[in-house]
Amino acid sequence: MADRGQAVLPIVGEPASAEHGAQLDGERRGSRRHPTPGRIVRFDVPGDRGLGAVRNLSDSGALIETVLPCALGTPVRIAFDCTNSVQGRIVWRDGNRAGIRFLVPISSAAFIRKVARDRWAATARPPRLSVQASAEVRSGSTSFATIVCNISQRGVGLSHSGQLSAGMPVELAMAAGIRLRGTVRWADGTSAGIELSGGLSAEQLADTGRF
Repeated sequence: MADRGQAVLPIVGEPASAEHGAQLDGERRGSRRHPTPGRIVRFDVPGDRGLGAVRNLSDSGALIETVLPCALGTPVRIAFDCTNSVQGRIVWRDGNRAGIRFLVPISSAAFIRKVARDRWAATARPPRLSVQASAEVRSGSTSFATIVCNISQRGVGLSHSGQLSAGMPVELAMAAGIRLRGTVRWADGTSAGIELSGGLSAEQLADTGRF
């Protein structure tokens, strides 16, 4: 889960309405907004995390969509992948949309280029969620209980005791009612990585609380 030790920083004089929030999202920030339609990221807030979307990005902030509970002033870390992230705090919210003001301004154009370059070069893994969720694994006549340690749109990391090996097809039934199919891509004596067939949507991974 996200770090619980982060303090919630109060916002003084920030807008609490969607109308004023839209103003913050506009050019009042003094920097160009870069549209990022469909950009799936991981949001870390105190005590929870989940996947969501960044709709646009500027040097001073971002417009995001998330179902995570985020009151005004909530600190948020936005992880685009395993190496590129920014930190900020909620300055307005309207339904699932929220405005983030970065703690430290960035060069948004350069940041977007780096995210794209790292993804193209496969040096950065897509966002994943750390969880501790019980599940059942089935492969042929083998069936055993496991703990899912992390999950992303494309894969699952879980624990095992030697039952799995690379190349095995598996079915995974999670306690939350989610059923998945995939192939073991790697395995050692205690853990394994499953590549999912079909994958998961960002909506299914919007909040780790469901697991």
